[in-house]
Amino acid sequence: MDELSLHLLDLIQNSISAGATIITVSVEEDTAADVLVLSIHDNGKGMDKAECCQVVDPFYTSRSTRDVGLGLALIDMTCRQCNGYLNIESALNVGTKVTAVFQHSHLDRPPLGNIASTIKVLIAANPHLEFEYYHNCNGKIFDFKMSDIKCILGDTSLNHPEFIHWLGEYLEENLLAVCTNLDGGNKDENRGRS
Repeated sequence: MDELSLHLLDLIQNSISAGATIITVSVEEDTAADVLVLSIHDNGKGMDKAECCQVVDPFYTSRSTRDVGLGLALIDMTCRQCNGYLNIESALNVGTKVTAVFQHSHLDRPPLGNIASTIKVLIAANPHLEFEYYHNCNGKIFDFKMSDIKCILGDTSLNHPEFIHWLGEYLEENLLAVCTNLDGGNKDENRGRS
């Protein structure tokens, strides 16, 4: 995958498929420590220890519709190529936390991509989810909770085109404010839309 936002979307889809109703995504960028950390935490059905060990194998999948499961295998490979690692913590009937760590400055690290659009699509397609997003760029923080938005909206549909348009602008604006001038420039060309 060319962008980390696509990896995130794939991992979030795994959470939804596992029956999660609460999903928390965090992105932490620390250029001084040269680290980028992506984390997805859900309250889905979880996995036992044996399944946790198997999920990074591309020839293992819990789905019956296909014989391979590439999502975790691909992000694991990308982490390792960028001097990082993938960590999976899970418990049956509790949930799963996937953490992907990368060397921030590594030449092979994919750009974050369009995180704002990823979140917007996720919310529009899954209005029932309690979704939280946290982004920390060198101490500048954007914290987004869908529950706060739902309180403000009241009965307004999360699928309403005006809301979706507003949500996209709101996310882009706030992510741009947090990630501008990251390490004196923008490694990710599309940082404002990260």
